[in-house]
Formats: sequence, C-alpha cells, structure tokens
Amino acid sequence: MAAVALFAAGGHFGIELVSNFLPIVYPILVAEAGFSFARVGTVTLVATLGITLPQPLLGLVLKRFAAGRLVLLAVVWCGLFYGAVGLAPQFGWLLFWVALGGLGSALFHPAGAVVAAAAHRRRRGASMSIFSVGGNLGAALSPLLMAAVIGWQGLRGTLVTVPLALVMAALLWLAGGRAAAAGGLDRPQRPSAGPRTAPPSTKPATAARAAPGAPLPAAGAPTTATAAATGALALALIVLFAMTRAWYQVSLTTYLPLWIAAHDGARIGPAQALFVLVGSLPAGSLLGGALSDRAGRWPVVLA
Repeated sequence: MAAVALFAAGGHFGIELVSNFLPIVYPILVAEAGFSFARVGTVTLVATLGITLPQPLLGLVLKRFAAGRLVLLAVVWCGLFYGAVGLAPQFGWLLFWVALGGLGSALFHPAGAVVAAAAHRRRRGASMSIFSVGGNLGAALSPLLMAAVIGWQGLRGTLVTVPLALVMAALLWLAGGRAAAAGGLDRPQRPSAGPRTAPPSTKPATAARAAPGAPLPAAGAPTTATAAATGALALALIVLFAMTRAWYQVSLTTYLPLWIAAHDGARIGPAQALFVLVGSLPAGSLLGGALSDRAGRWPVVLA
C-alpha cells in the first residue's frame, strides 16, 4: 500500500506548503503596519489554537465522511483562507482568516493520520514517518516560495496559495484516488460488524472470584483500573512532550525571522533560515519512524 502512504504524505506536503508561510509575513507587518511583537504572538496563538483545539472534535467527522476525501477538502480549504491573509484590511480580519485556515489544517491531520496508518498496518512507524516527511518538506519550502512571491507581488502575493491548493488537490485526486479507494479510504470509517458474542457478565469481579471453581487471576496481572491509569499517564506524557516540542519550535519559527530582519548585517535571510530549521525535520522523522518499528516507540520518544 505504498501508494496510500504517498497519498497521505502528498496531502501533508500540500497543506503545509500553503499554510506555513506566516513567519515570512511577520517582518513586513512589523515594518509596514506597525505590528508589535505582542500582535505577532497573538496571530501565532490564534493560528496554533485553530489547528490544535478542534482536532479531537473534527476527528469524529471521520466516522461519517471518507478520510481520503477529507484530505483533499482540507488542502483546498487551507489554500483559500490562508491566501486571504495578505488582503486583510485590519488586525481583526487577519485573525479571522488565520483562524479559518487553521480549521482546515485541524481537519486534515486526523484524516491524514488515518490514511497513513492504513498504508501499512504492520509498520505504522515507517508509514507515519513518511507522512511526517511530506509535511516537513512542505513546511520547509513554504517560506522560500512565499518570500519569492511576496518580493514580487507584495502581501497580495499570498493569494498564490489558492491555485497551489487547487493544483495539489487535483494531483492528489488523480494520483491517489485509486489508492485511497483500494484502501477503503473513499468510504466513511464505520466499525465492522464482527461475529456476535455473548454480552460481558455484569457480575462484580469479586463475586466471580468467590464462585466455586472460578479461576484465580494470575499473580501480578494488572487490573482494569491499573491499565486505565497507565494509559492515562502515557497519554499525559505524550501531550506534555508534544507541548514542549511545539513551544520552542513555534517560538523559533515565529520570532527568528523578526530577529534576522532587525539585523541588516545578517548573511542569511529569514526564508533561508526557516528552510534550514524546518528542513532538518525530515531526517529525524524518517530515522524516528524506522527506529520505533525496531526498538519500540517509548525509547525513541524519550531519546
């Protein structure tokens, strides 16, 4: 199912290509519109919240709509609303367009993850790393592309994301539509109806153990409550790790271009710096995915 993995990675590439250029716009807004660092941080906050907070809710949409089609819709959605960023007449409108664009990215990531996970059910680490690499490449190229277009057309050049998104969606539809259909990703993700089994016993566990002839639990076997607590702790740690990584990565990508723009003697431009910073992520994604299939996920996460 390599075609399915490439379909997911291509969608991730497209969504990041049309949405990861905001740090390039910030120095222009500071110089021409008098934006403060606080306003720049507010835009980044709204963009980040728009991408992250709706994801659990939008993930429920996958039960009613096809994951493959949601990938295409999300790419076009992001291209349309992020393209309007350069035309925002006021700060409020800028926040509005950024928030709506973030919703497209929030819709994409659960759908894209479903597609990527379905590509290879035995080597999900490798599949997810390919999915991540597609997004990393798009995020790295987005500042370079937008810097060139804005240098030529000014802030209205952000509209280039509209045709880009449409072209990307068309290419994904032509190249990956059959692959998505082969994987069942062009249909709503409904639970399969398996063989009917007897309903679980409603008797308390203590009563079951007290019954004559009932088998005793194995020594040291985790109870349901222990397993639930372990799962909750694992989820909390993953969320903490993700928040920590996002904190310093988003801080760097937001304010590094402003720092470089403020130092005229810098030998590297903001777009080139972001390309190097974000462009280094694919190597880690590929390595981490391969290692997680061999050494386990938690050792790789901790390392």
